[in-house]
Amino acid sequence: MKKFVFCVHNHQPVGNFTEVFEKALKEAYLPFLQTLKEFPTIKVALHISGPIYEYLLEKNQHHYLDLIRELLGRGQLELLSGGFYEPILPMIPEEDIVAQVELMNEFLKQTFNYQSHGLWLAERVWETSLIKPLTRAGMEYTLIDDNGFYKLGLKEEELGGYFITEDEGFTLKLFPISKRLRYLIPASSPEEVIQYIKNFPDQDAVLVYGDDGEKFGLWPGTRDRLYRDGWLKRFLDLLSNEKEVETVFPSEVLSSLPPKGRVYIPPSSYEEMEEWSLPPRTQLELKRIKASMDQKSRRFLSSGYFQNFLSKYTESNKMHKRMLFLRDRLRGERGKPFRHYLRGQCNCAYWHGVFGGLYFPFLRDAVYREFLKAETELPVPENFSRLDFDKDGLEEWVYLGKTFNLFFHRKGGRVLEWDDRPSFTNLTNVMTRYLETYHIEKGQGANSGSGSSSSGTQNEPVFDRYVKENFLDHFLDSPEEWERSLPNFFLYQVEAASPFTLSFKGEGIPLKEFTIRENELLLNLEVEKRKPYYMIELNLSCLKDWKLAEERGRSLFVPFPGLGLHFEFSQEVLFRAQPIFTISSSGAGLEKFYQGTSIFFILPLKEERNRVQILTRRK
Repeated sequence: MKKFVFCVHNHQPVGNFTEVFEKALKEAYLPFLQTLKEFPTIKVALHISGPIYEYLLEKNQHHYLDLIRELLGRGQLELLSGGFYEPILPMIPEEDIVAQVELMNEFLKQTFNYQSHGLWLAERVWETSLIKPLTRAGMEYTLIDDNGFYKLGLKEEELGGYFITEDEGFTLKLFPISKRLRYLIPASSPEEVIQYIKNFPDQDAVLVYGDDGEKFGLWPGTRDRLYRDGWLKRFLDLLSNEKEVETVFPSEVLSSLPPKGRVYIPPSSYEEMEEWSLPPRTQLELKRIKASMDQKSRRFLSSGYFQNFLSKYTESNKMHKRMLFLRDRLRGERGKPFRHYLRGQCNCAYWHGVFGGLYFPFLRDAVYREFLKAETELPVPENFSRLDFDKDGLEEWVYLGKTFNLFFHRKGGRVLEWDDRPSFTNLTNVMTRYLETYHIEKGQGANSGSGSSSSGTQNEPVFDRYVKENFLDHFLDSPEEWERSLPNFFLYQVEAASPFTLSFKGEGIPLKEFTIRENELLLNLEVEKRKPYYMIELNLSCLKDWKLAEERGRSLFVPFPGLGLHFEFSQEVLFRAQPIFTISSSGAGLEKFYQGTSIFFILPLKEERNRVQILTRRK
């Protein structure tokens, strides 16, 4: 008899909107379990991420938790553990892996009196280094995509069971998730799904379906298909009456069958995720190669590695390195700050594909908010420290203060991050407009400018030629060049003149001195007349509706949610500003998002050596 493991994974990210949680619960999570209840012989392995559990408790949605308890009592559910806040486990320190999983284990024990020994792996991102911390956290098995097994040369018909893997003598069982089943359920008819399982060549096969619970009502068109048209009831009814197929829990398979063999899986995820981590034109090249191959041959072809998202997107790397920077300050801390730190590890804001939320500013905001909340109970040094913050081989200078945090880089004397601590806001959380594969596929890949101007329509995106950061230096022949100019990225000399003052010296700029005071940032500039005009560029996550009130003056107010920055200049300057919109792909198609505003201060250089002062006050 064939055995079928039916595994469903429910997740919403930290920082997602309440209405999204409500919609997912109402249209997918709840009706799925209510339908399952009607078929008492069907068993399901269920994983629910920590943010959903926290939402359910916060909103007193106890009927869903009660339904889980009822189905547990009836023997219809096996609950899977996982990183509580759904981090990509290979991206976080080993001790954090253990902490995230133990946090979920404790929650399941306290809430359901349930001890889980199986783990849902976020985005099925696998590396061998996970074996040791997962076994330390009490895990006996996890599920990974069959893509990883194909890299070893195994065939589809050889994957009807589970395998064992090892690292440093620690062992873990691996269930291969069938891509075929993921694509059949619920897109094909229930009869086709059952037929595939029955026709699998291995007569004693264990076949595993593991995918998102959002496919059961939240994805476009699935609510009608599954519930109004009765797909799910029909499927479960066929399974209930099928004498050649039995639904089982993963734990039952482990206790009744031996592993199919010992394997050592290379770093892997599902095939699409690996492709998304590649540069856009490489993705297209890989797609063309795969399209020219038959299905059996293309399984040998794989490319892409999840952690390359950190090199593909500077914004992803800065969040990740901000996490590691905070981790060093939290040594030994296991209280409230550590919990905020773990929340900030939620994976969705760190990557981009058809799914993934890197282009969603509210998800990046949530990551930084959690990190800044974690810092509230830590000592405030109020001086500069030197370290390679972003891991680019160069030391950066970091100032942590009562009001502002600032992260400075020697290249261009620029600011990587500027935090407002009282409001838990990264003022510079802006997304660069990257060229993506779907832009090229739609014939949009040619429009690559400086990035100073922004597309007004979905059909004409603009792509930046440099990362949109802050206090970037430009030299111009005329003010009209502001949209086309590229900033200086020379290596500046740097010196901490005092605990509150950092001085840079670069080509054409003998002095670029930042002095940090409570609620103020003072910038003193000395600029040589290399060209007729000097321009300094900021990219700020200010309010979407803000626009310049005037194009020249000696002061400027820029509003943010709950605060504002007031800029005062020692001489009259020209102002230019342009909103930054990205056009990115999601499950709903191409979407346009406001990411922040580029603001430019243009100063005429009348003397051979010009002195300018810019004072920024928090309001």
